[in-house]
Amino acid sequence: MRNFFEEMMHGIVKILIIGILGMMLYFFIDVFEIIDIPDQYSIVDYVYAKIQPWFEQKETQIAYQAEAAFDKENTDTTVVILDEDTKKEQEDTHLLIENIFSGNRNKSYQKDQSVSMDHLEGVYYDQLGEYAQLMYAQLYAHKEDLKSGVYNIEFDTTFNDLLHTNDGSDVLNQSFQLAVNALTFDHPEIFYIDVTKLYLLTELTTTAFSKTYRVSIGTKDGSSYLLDDFSTEEDINLAISHVEEVRALIKSSAIGNDVEKIKTIHDTLVNHITYFNENNIPSIYNIYGALVNQKSVCEGYAKSFKYILDDLGIPCVIVCGIATNSSGKTESHAWNYVQLNGKWYAVDVTWDDPVIVGNGKLTDKMMHEYFLLGSSHFFTDHTEDGNIVDNSNFVYPILNAEDY
Repeated sequence: MRNFFEEMMHGIVKILIIGILGMMLYFFIDVFEIIDIPDQYSIVDYVYAKIQPWFEQKETQIAYQAEAAFDKENTDTTVVILDEDTKKEQEDTHLLIENIFSGNRNKSYQKDQSVSMDHLEGVYYDQLGEYAQLMYAQLYAHKEDLKSGVYNIEFDTTFNDLLHTNDGSDVLNQSFQLAVNALTFDHPEIFYIDVTKLYLLTELTTTAFSKTYRVSIGTKDGSSYLLDDFSTEEDINLAISHVEEVRALIKSSAIGNDVEKIKTIHDTLVNHITYFNENNIPSIYNIYGALVNQKSVCEGYAKSFKYILDDLGIPCVIVCGIATNSSGKTESHAWNYVQLNGKWYAVDVTWDDPVIVGNGKLTDKMMHEYFLLGSSHFFTDHTEDGNIVDNSNFVYPILNAEDY
């Protein structure tokens, strides 16, 4: 009987030893992920799930607020004194343009499908770093979702490794600033977002073993990041339809070769838009303010010019820099470069729309003073710097030396 119990105990001990060794082997395989064990059978996941609430802390940080593009200050380059006859001609022209832009808004226009601008390539996107391009691409991909004003774009742990480096937070913030502003300059059709209301949000999860960063771009405390002129998605879609109607009207009058089309668009914008700089009117910086409200600063002129030329398939970029006006004042400014026959030329629609005072005469030459210029002429009072945000230093296509 004694031998029987001894043998049974030995058997039990062996089974326990084998079981313990088996459990240790299973745990070793699980911990070091030698074999992919399903979550429901993972000891590590089970234990971590049980103890995680005891030592894990989450902290949502509003890391950075987006900054607007370059200083939006510029003035006219020329003050023109009109005589009464010329002034009357200008008034008649403005009435005609107003009729074209306002009286026909209820008409239906078919969007030109021959040119697709549904892409990411652009002079600004192409120069962004890896992290900024990721942000830009997601912002563009979710442009419809952004119309809600509260949608957050989630990057999860995409930037986790970066944020574990010493300067990771600064690099990510700079990438964020560049991405947001580059998007609006490559794609002026995204005019309904107030970039200064967008935030780079970082959620930091701290455990006993590690720190994990999860990043998103979106709203602060649920507040809308839509431009103040728009409060709902319906407002935005209506505004987009108005802008597209105006573009279709301008395009319908732009006939002939590319030079003739560009000139027609340039002249129409000059005659249609009034330079207006009041900081309490948000849309003066975008295509809605320029094309629909008919009031804009240089940024709105340049974005509108690009917006229409993009739809025609004529290469056009928005350029940022500084310019010295007729009063000798140097300030931040925006204009365009367009490509013709493989060469690039400068167009400054804003400075071709001078302030009119009194009884002078506005000649055709004055209205085309900054139309299709080469570098030898244009750079006498314009200097590109590429600083859509501080020290971003984007570079632009090289202008042809001579005027077109």
